[in-house]
Formats: sequence, C-alpha cells, structure tokens
Amino acid sequence: YVQGRKFRLAYLRSRQFNPNKAAAMIIRHFHMKQKVFANYPSEFYGREVKFTDLSTDAQELYERGIVQMSPSTDAAGRSVVFFFSGYEVSTSVEDKKQAVWYSMTCRSRNENAQRFGEVAVVYYGERHHKFNMEIAIFLQKVRHAFPVDLQALHFCGGTNSSRFYVAAQKLFMDTFTRFRLQEHSGTYEEINFALQTFGINTDDSPMKPDGTLDNTFYNKWLDAQKQYEENNFNSQVTILVPQRFDVLFGKSKQCTQHPGTLRCQLLVE
Repeated sequence: YVQGRKFRLAYLRSRQFNPNKAAAMIIRHFHMKQKVFANYPSEFYGREVKFTDLSTDAQELYERGIVQMSPSTDAAGRSVVFFFSGYEVSTSVEDKKQAVWYSMTCRSRNENAQRFGEVAVVYYGERHHKFNMEIAIFLQKVRHAFPVDLQALHFCGGTNSSRFYVAAQKLFMDTFTRFRLQEHSGTYEEINFALQTFGINTDDSPMKPDGTLDNTFYNKWLDAQKQYEENNFNSQVTILVPQRFDVLFGKSKQCTQHPGTLRCQLLVE
C-alpha cells in the first residue's frame, strides 16, 4: 500500500513533487492514523481506511451528509466541499474524528484535489453545536496529513451567536488559512450571490432555502465509494465529480462552461 505508485503520487502532487515535503506529510499521516484508530490491529495501518472500518456511530454521523463533495468545481477548476455545522448526531469526539478521517480519505482520492486543492464552504447558524476545542485543533492538524490543500474557506451564516463560532475557529487556523477565509452573512439568496462572486456554483449546494439538506447526489456518491472499497479499490468508480479536464456533453451551462469542455473546443478550433 505505502510502496504503491498511486499512494506516493498523491503526496507528491500535493507537494509540487518535492520528495522531502511529501515524505514529511506521509509521516504525519501515519502518526495521526495511529492516534485516531488507536485500538485497531497493526495490519490495519498498512491499508486505506474503508467505510466499514468506522464505528457504528461514526458511520451514522457520516451518512447524515454533514460533509459533501460538490458535483462541480469552482471557476478555477478546484474541487468544492460543503460542511454543515449543526446537523451532527450526538457522538463522542473519537467517533467524530473517525468520520473526519474517512471524509479526508475519500476526498484525497480525487486527483484534481491533489493537484489544485479544494475550496471549503461551511454553513452554520443557530443550529450549530457547542464549540469543541479538541475537534477544532484536530481539523487543523488533519489538513496537513492528507494530500489535499485548502485553497479557500467560506463561512456562511448570519446570526450574532454564530459569529463566536467563526472567531473561535480562527484561533486554531494557520496564517495561510486565515488569509484565505471569507465570511458571508445575510439571507439565503444573499449568501448564494456572495459565493457565486467567488466562482462557486450554488445550484449544486445541498443546502435548501428552508435550511434542510438535499442528500440525493451525496447518497449516490457515498454508494460509489462503498462499491469501490468492496472491490478492493480495483474497480473504476462511476465519475460523479468531473475532473478539471474532463469533457462534458450536454447543453446546460454547467456542461458548456466546464474547463475541460472549453479546452476541448479550443483544441478543435
């Protein structure tokens, strides 16, 4: 697993093919993996984490769709991931860490995210849970243990109580992340407009105007990940999230304005 070409290339891509930096990230990855899955057998650490490896509570937490990949990239061709604070079930810190780890594992399989990083959109509001310092610290550390860089961070909310949540999160962010952070407040329409100015396609956001989540795409995506794992990572996953240079056939704006489609048209012309 560790000697495999696919595993090493993932870390090399994210570190601009600097072998020293890639090796340091791999070391951090396995140190953290031992802490998150402390009671697992030793052979577990020598393979990729599967959904079935998670505890029952961690599986239930992840299936709620609190972290979802967007089916489209932003205007710069970067992957977009949505986070929803306040939709978690009451679970232990250890279960939450396992769910976060599995989420990063799935997202790091995306070669586009390895090369160009990802953009995170965090929705929060009155429903968000009490701030947990241990989880906040863990989220910052786990970022440096996977080959996916955070290129931009958008906090979306509008209540006075939720501003404390953002301020507390900033305390544990590195300088680069704080510099790339944007706060958006207001109504559902105002927040969507603000995100669109940063090239994010809000039509693909699971967040509905009434505050509920549409997990239709997420359920398909999670089923594809489970099928991929059941086949021992050998079968090709159904492409639900187009890569930067994929060519999309269709008449919708999402298809015609996709970077890969535009590049194909340019080559033909």
